[in-house]
Formats: sequence, C-alpha cells, structure tokens
Amino acid sequence: MATRSFLRKSLGLNQLDMAQLLNVTRGQWSMYECGRRSLPLHALQMMAQLETHLQNAKGTDKASARSQDNLDTHQKELQRMLFENNLKLLAVEKIKLDLERKRSVATSRTLLSDFKCDKSKLSKSWPIVVPRAADRKTLHEYDLKLLKLDIEMEMLKTERKVIQDKLGS
Repeated sequence: MATRSFLRKSLGLNQLDMAQLLNVTRGQWSMYECGRRSLPLHALQMMAQLETHLQNAKGTDKASARSQDNLDTHQKELQRMLFENNLKLLAVEKIKLDLERKRSVATSRTLLSDFKCDKSKLSKSWPIVVPRAADRKTLHEYDLKLLKLDIEMEMLKTERKVIQDKLGS
C-alpha cells in the first residue's frame, strides 16, 4: 500500500534502513507495507514519533520560508524607505540652496540701502539701485526658513542612518 510506504519514502529510506530504524526485520517491514501483517507495538510507536517529527519539520520549513519571505519584504521596504529618504534630502537641499541664494540677494540689497552716497558726485548716467523696503523683513524670514530646513535635513540624515543600520543588521 502506498500509504504505508509514504513515511519511508518521505524520509528517503529503503526498506532495510526503515526496518532497522524501527527495530524489525526487513521481511516484517515489507509485509507491513504490502498489508499482510501489522508491526509490533514498539515499531508503531516509533513510526508515530517519526510522523510527528516529519510534520513538525515540514511546518518549520514552511514557517522559515514565510519568515524568509517576511525578511525579504522587510528588506525591500527598508530599501524603498531609504530611496524616498534620499529623494527628500535632495529636495530639501535644493530648496535650501535656492533660499540661500535669495537671502544673499536680499542681504546685498539691504547693504545697498544702507549705503549713503553724495548724489551730487554721481554722474547722471550711473543708475542708482533702489533696494526694496521689504528686504530687511525678508532676511529674517529667510533665516527662519533656512533654520527649519537645517532641522529637516538633520532629521532626514538621522532617519537615513537608522534605515541603513536596519538594512545592515
């Protein structure tokens, strides 16, 4: 019977090896597989233990396969998070550079507005740059925005380090 030889074949054993494992003769095992006789109690108990062990091992294999799948999914998610973190960091750096440029222009305009010159000595062809009145106010606003961007960049760098540590472990 196929069902009686299933355990032996699942273990990858021949009839002699299975008989030795169960402490019976090869003939007894062969007759048991054919359905002509039953096995002694100690052999049946050993078979029950082997079946239990085999089922637990298969369950462990499935659990470890699920665990490996979960680990792969976890790794992919961490890599995605790292990619997004890098994109955010680049975007913040770009915004920061743009604000620094605008702040520099506002600083130059403010310095020009503080510059007092004798208009009588100027040639009439030389244009006078008139700074905007709001430049002093915008300098303060730029400083606050730059401070916020610095904090955001530090948070993104910390997040990146945590993600990289998780990927490394």
